[in-house]
Amino acid sequence: MKYKCIILLLFLSINGGADIGIGIHIEKDLTLSMKEVRTRNTPLHFNRLTVGTGAYQATLTDIDLPIYILRTGWRQPFPGLGGKAWITGVPFLSSLEAGLHLNFWEYNGSIVYPDTLSPGSTVQQAVADPSDSSLYTFVKTPLTLGRYGYSFYGMQGTPFVKLMINIDARKALLRNLSPFQLFAGGGVFFHFSTPMLSREFAQQAIYERTGGVVDIANVREQFQQKKVEQYIVSKIKQRLTRPAFGFNISTGFTLKAPILPIGLYGDAHYMLPVTAIDPYTYLGGYGFVFDGGLAVMLF
Repeated sequence: MKYKCIILLLFLSINGGADIGIGIHIEKDLTLSMKEVRTRNTPLHFNRLTVGTGAYQATLTDIDLPIYILRTGWRQPFPGLGGKAWITGVPFLSSLEAGLHLNFWEYNGSIVYPDTLSPGSTVQQAVADPSDSSLYTFVKTPLTLGRYGYSFYGMQGTPFVKLMINIDARKALLRNLSPFQLFAGGGVFFHFSTPMLSREFAQQAIYERTGGVVDIANVREQFQQKKVEQYIVSKIKQRLTRPAFGFNISTGFTLKAPILPIGLYGDAHYMLPVTAIDPYTYLGGYGFVFDGGLAVMLF
């Protein structure tokens, strides 16, 4: 009973001039950046893997295979989209709002792996030391949407998608400027994103697709038969990872039309992440998100 009374008091304490509104906007997210990986500097590491072929097959633990991941050309092909809902006249505050932000990036992801054994190399040598890159000739394959005929919001590269939800409390500034209102405040946010192409993500996908068996005498043929590269791209395209969260400081404005229940709004959020957006690749996360759009006052 007491909780119902508290809720009722909170509802009654909202002043009669309160607004409830929704909006839709475009935005620019400046929070993320990707460190480029252009050289074959870190091979994929497997805790347990069966390598070789035929009589020369062996199960090895804690091995590095000369399979490499490259990432270049980070870019945001078009503005993000989003929306928000808010209520003004909240006790001790001016407004509460919840926002939704969807942004897209792409980059050039590639995998470099042994094509075949190089002339003069033997399977016995490769099984004895599978990490010796001098034993192989290599092939580089793009891991991009365009290569495998996927369509993802018009992007052709390797995609990265981030969905953000923020909940902010705000106080009004310069109240005497109606119908223009200026707000400042802050709150929390949560990110959901597709995985980045990383060595840890790739080695997990390779293990899943090959069953833990890699024919190091002919990796290329095996990868093509089991569609390893296409499988990696499809996993990036389809999956949203665990959420990351943090805090944000925000400021913004609303500009109401004199008679019609519509208006314009704009916001600037400075993001302060607490947990990493991707567990294996540093993407930053600090910085501004700017948005602006059209609002409709419901009440």
